[in-house]
Amino acid sequence: MSRRAPTLAASLVWASPLVVPLASIPLYGGDTPAATLALSGIAFLLAALAVIFSPQRPMQLPLVGAFFYVAFIGFARYQGWLSSGVHEYAALGACGAICLVGYLAGHNGRLVERLWQWSLWAGGALAVAAFLDFALDAEFSFGRPRPYHSERLAAPFLSANTAATFYGIIVVMSAAELSRILSAPAAHPLKTVERIVVRGLFPTTFLLFAFSNVILSASRAGLVATSTALLFLVLWEVLSRLLRGRLSLSLAKVSSFGGILILVAGALFLASGDLLQDRLASAGEDDTRIVLLQAYASAVDLEPVFGHGLGSFAWVNDLIVTPENADLLQTQGAAHNVYLQWLIQAGIVGTALLAFILLPILLSIFMGLFRRRRRTTYLRATLCIVMLVGAHGMVDYALEIPMVAWWSAWIIGLAAGLSVKGASHEN
Repeated sequence: MSRRAPTLAASLVWASPLVVPLASIPLYGGDTPAATLALSGIAFLLAALAVIFSPQRPMQLPLVGAFFYVAFIGFARYQGWLSSGVHEYAALGACGAICLVGYLAGHNGRLVERLWQWSLWAGGALAVAAFLDFALDAEFSFGRPRPYHSERLAAPFLSANTAATFYGIIVVMSAAELSRILSAPAAHPLKTVERIVVRGLFPTTFLLFAFSNVILSASRAGLVATSTALLFLVLWEVLSRLLRGRLSLSLAKVSSFGGILILVAGALFLASGDLLQDRLASAGEDDTRIVLLQAYASAVDLEPVFGHGLGSFAWVNDLIVTPENADLLQTQGAAHNVYLQWLIQAGIVGTALLAFILLPILLSIFMGLFRRRRRTTYLRATLCIVMLVGAHGMVDYALEIPMVAWWSAWIIGLAAGLSVKGASHEN
């Protein structure tokens, strides 16, 4: 891909995978078999076109990924799992397809800047809309009655905890964009102020609305994971720039900006009412997840090697139900631990295969911090997002919702492509 700044038309083409998660918004994040299959088909088509028309002609990576995916599907077909889980396998493949397009686009640093900003605009606009929708009528989600979490912000998902994960991602993306804006050098102080006010207005707005949504979701783990990821990114950014001698903001400016964010976050916390505060106070009293972990751990023991197949939660409860946990298993429908949930469905072999694919990608992103001199903020932010999603996944299942999985795959793909270039390539 050319190092030149991409044209608007070319950028729109590379941004096309965003259509997939955005189209799932009115469909509760694509959490229905029909929606998942249709949107996954679009993702496969876009990935095929990207591979065909990409200047890099990167055949090795798509072929290796396609081989493992086809083998995974073939084994599922042999086991008879596709009848109940074909949409799950399609969603998983769509993650790979979206990540691949992001990876190809990520080879152009200027294109990454534009795609990150557009992704932030899309996610930030959803954060603002969800906040206003909840403020106007908490019992409805964009005009539709909400069957679950009626007192907590959940739009556009059915679960407030899933919403906390997604808006936590938007918080970190906003903070990354703000960091780049605030740290850029300027010849005159007035130019710095102008840049912060003009360019920083929307990232700041998106950060505050997204963070307020995390608070209003009343997700205890979501709030902790988001706050930790945000703090980690800020400290990592400051330390990185200090080590490179490129910290252009004075301590007073950084402290003032951080103080404003803390005050606003505190005001939002108080404005959220008693719901989040009560849930935080009762954090040690809820044993729901302990019961679920114990119950679903026994499901792993039944099929430890290959698991029960993707989509098996439709019937795996029948294998582990007892009089003591029957009510809970019927109402939850999830293990509330994405790692355990994957282990149940894919077994040790599937888990090892997933780790074999993901860990080298994440390691490549981390090593990109040493190979590049510019736009490393996006790499750090991506790793913080992975930390956020992974940590919240210990007590929830947001990655099981297609929209969250696809959005995460897109961000990881962009960062993986960006990390490929060496330090001498300032594209």
